[in-house]
Formats: sequence, structure tokens, C-alpha cells
Amino acid sequence: MVREELVKTIERVLPGISKKNIVEEFGQIVVCDGMMVAYNDDIGISYPINTDIEFSVDALDFYTAVKKMRNKELDLSVDESNLIISAGKTIIKLPSMSENVTVKALIEALDLDDKKFVPLNKNFIAGIKIMSNVASDNVDHPMGLYSLCISGEFIYAGDKAKVGVYHLKGDTTETMFIHNSHIKPIVGFNPDSSTSDGNWVYFINSDDAILACRQPNVSHIFPIESIEQNVENRGDETISLESVITEEMDIFIHFNQTATTSKFVRVTVGTDFVSIRSDSEKGQIHKEYSIKKREGQDMEFAINPVYLQQLIRNSPEFSFNKKTLYVENDNHKFAIALMMDD
Repeated sequence: MVREELVKTIERVLPGISKKNIVEEFGQIVVCDGMMVAYNDDIGISYPINTDIEFSVDALDFYTAVKKMRNKELDLSVDESNLIISAGKTIIKLPSMSENVTVKALIEALDLDDKKFVPLNKNFIAGIKIMSNVASDNVDHPMGLYSLCISGEFIYAGDKAKVGVYHLKGDTTETMFIHNSHIKPIVGFNPDSSTSDGNWVYFINSDDAILACRQPNVSHIFPIESIEQNVENRGDETISLESVITEEMDIFIHFNQTATTSKFVRVTVGTDFVSIRSDSEKGQIHKEYSIKKREGQDMEFAINPVYLQQLIRNSPEFSFNKKTLYVENDNHKFAIALMMDD
């Protein structure tokens, strides 16, 4: 077996490994029936693997052992209680669970013979990526806004200060809810088709792999109508932030994406300038940009810098009133509450 290919396959299923490891099986990688599977009761990922042996081992131990080896080829075998990894003169034995009932039950549940997959809308991945920046980080949000709602031709998201609607321009055929923490694994999986059974959303890709994501139970509380109402543009003034697209934005993005205390920058729009400031344990960054002179009060808002960059690139014209900033382009409507002095 080619070691680099095995490393890549392990990396592909690692998002299905539980970080808390409360249940031992959820920290295991299972190989059976020619598939490598990881499952943590929230995400399940299954990728084909060219072997006929079966085992269940600690995921991180398995990954570390294979990745740290330097041989191009290795062999996998099993005895009564171990997975044996052999490469040249190196032999590693990892304890293997005799029967990982929990994960094997998922494998049986992932029998897709009775499921009809539908090709994903061509804008699906772009849509969930940009809307993940709108969804709430509060996993206990009382209206389920830690999720994206995909319904008909639209993706809905929001939190207490901002709302957004993304137009897919093509029906999704069914309504689904995706937890915001699942967006990154879905994007990395690069799916081409999906289906849903109410409790789970299933994706498949060109490698014949399967990604299953548990749907949040929020259909009865998710505020689609409220999002639709609040995202409509009621701005009475327009401003262009095109000058803000510079290389310095990448510095803000790097600092804020690696920070733990704050993922946002504070943007101040004055009469002839735009100021962007970041404060976190990583340090402080401040940059001021010149804009066309405008009348009125200064206004402020807080936003993820990745999302700000995406918005400006897609539509540098922002409109606003005393309370809200609005952005609208061909696919996307967005509104964010302003932080203004009375």
C-alpha cells in the first residue's frame, strides 16, 4: 500500500473523529468492507480503501504512525488484537477493538441503495461558504441560528446583529438545515450530490465517498420570514468601499482567523475615510483608507474580515440608514446593524 495515499485517506475522514472522545468508539477509525469510516454521532465520513482486512484503531495514533513513517510503501495486517503496520524494518502494533458496534451500525445505516441522490446546485458550495460567515457562533441560539437553512432557491442565515440571504438560482428540491460547524468539512469533501432523510443530510463525491451530517432540529423555530424582511434594502445613502480591497486586508484576515478572543474587525466609516481596527490577543492592527467625501454621522459595525473582503469584491457599493448597513448583488443580500451614538 502506498503510504502517502493512506495518509490522505485518513486525513479525509478525520473530521468525523470526536475531539472530546467521551465515547471511545467515536475516536476510532474503522476499516471494513473496503471502506474507512470515522463517526462521532454528529458527522460520519466513509472513504474507499484498497484492503480486505478489518480493524478499529485509535484515529490519532493510526494517523501519527503512518504519517511519521518515511517508507513509500507499507503493509497492513491484523492478528487477534492488533493492527500491524509494517514498513521495511519498522513494525508498529496498535490495539484494535474486536467489534466497534457503534460505528459499524452507522456503516449499515449508510446503505444508500434506497436513497435517491440529487446533483447539487452549481452555486451550493459558494453559497454555504459565504453564508457561514453570517450564521451565529452561539451553539445555544434560541432560534437555531447556528445553522444554515437551505430551502428552495435560497440559503438563509443570521444572528442578533446581521442577516443574509443567498440566491442559488436553481431549486435545491428539498429543505435542509446544516450546522455551521459542518460547513468546513462539507466544503473540503467537495460533494457533487446530496439527499436527506430528515435526521441526516448525505453527500457523495466523485471518489464514491460518503459524508453524513446530522441535521439540527430547528425547522420549527428557524426565522426565515424575519430574515427575509430584515434583509430588504431600506438604505437612504450609498457609499463605495472599493478602496478597502488591498493587500493589508490579508493581514487582518490572518490575525483574526487565528485569534481566540475575537474573530471580528471594527469598521468605522467617517466623512472621508474608512478605518478598520482589530484587537485580540494576537495584537492590534489599524488601517485607514480614503473614500469619497460624504455627509452625516460616523458609523461603525463589527464583521468577520473574510466576509468583509468577499462582500466588497462582489459589490463595493454599500447602502445604509441610521441603524443598518445593506449590501446586495446578483446572488446575495446582507444587512448588519450599525453601532451608532444617539
